[in-house]
This record gives sequence, structure tokens and C-alpha cells, in this order.
Amino acid sequence: MAANALDVERLLKLPLETVPALMAQMAAAQSTLAARLLSAENKAELNDELLDAAQAAEKLGVSKDWLYTRTSTLPFVVRLGRKVRFSLRGIEKYVKELQRG
Repeated sequence: MAANALDVERLLKLPLETVPALMAQMAAAQSTLAARLLSAENKAELNDELLDAAQAAEKLGVSKDWLYTRTSTLPFVVRLGRKVRFSLRGIEKYVKELQRG
């Protein structure tokens, strides 16, 4: 078993009076880990590249017209005022999801 894995059997043997404090510590740890995970996801999003229609169409192997007619339904469309751009990370995620199923 990994050194950082919880030993459930050991938890079940703890004195009952120590459980509330341990639960509070575990909740704090969960919040800290969730914040760390969200921070990592946000950093990845910040490093995203916005593509124009020609670049996005090339990545996807479709025409620019195909992209523009589907801007209201594609999950990787980014609107900047009147301009439409396409998230590179979003395109990569979209393609992976299509390949899965």
C-alpha cells in the first residue's frame, strides 16, 4: 500500500472521541487538494492558444464554413466581441471525446 494511502482498517479502530477532529482535518485536506487541482486546471486554461478559423479548420480537417455554421454548438468556440476564435485545448479535448465514442 502507498505511504500516503488511507488505512481504512486503522481508521475503524480509532477511539470514537478522536473521529470528529480527524474528520475536520480530512475536510480541510480535501479542500486544500481541490483548490490545488482547480489551480492546475486554471493554469492549463491560461496557457490555451486561441486559433482563427483557418487554423482551427486545419486542425480538425474541416472547412472554415463548416466551423462557422456550427459556432453555436461547438464547445471550443470563444467569442471576443464580434470575433470568433477557437480554443486549441478545447479542440484537442473535443477530438479525444470523439475518438472515445
